[in-house]
Amino acid sequence: MNKETADVIDKLVGILREESAEFIKQFPNSTPSLQLSTFNASELTDLEKEFQIRIPQPYREFLEQYSPIRFHIMYTDIYGITSLRKELKDYIPDELLEERFLPFAGSSGDYYCLNMETDEDKVYFFDHEEYQISDRKLNFKDFFQGLLDSKLELKEKNNSK
Repeated sequence: MNKETADVIDKLVGILREESAEFIKQFPNSTPSLQLSTFNASELTDLEKEFQIRIPQPYREFLEQYSPIRFHIMYTDIYGITSLRKELKDYIPDELLEERFLPFAGSSGDYYCLNMETDEDKVYFFDHEEYQISDRKLNFKDFFQGLLDSKLELKEKNNSK
């Protein structure tokens, strides 16, 4: 993962850590928006074998570096190994995988995907209502930058009230 992408994700993780710590204080029995674990390479290999998929390099590097269990921001879930497994079992359309697109994030039935046949840093969008995939002209960094910008804008708006 290049430094620019890591810097953007680090900022997002920092914001989520602060919010999660505050959330846990107020609601100790609830699940915070950020949960991280220790990366386990064999879990990733098992996931690839189980679903006959290939994790593209940008996503693999993200999983190795951040190892999210739960990573939720701006109505979007970023999948860790455990949550991706659940999505693959229960929600992701088989046709999406057959077309060689792997979701790494989702929101309300729509998915942000990478092409499993390449390590190209290009994000695609699957619209579940139209049942089609499109090129959003985003790379991995731009995807996370958009989430960060939206989150900072919302924080600024809430602080000015």
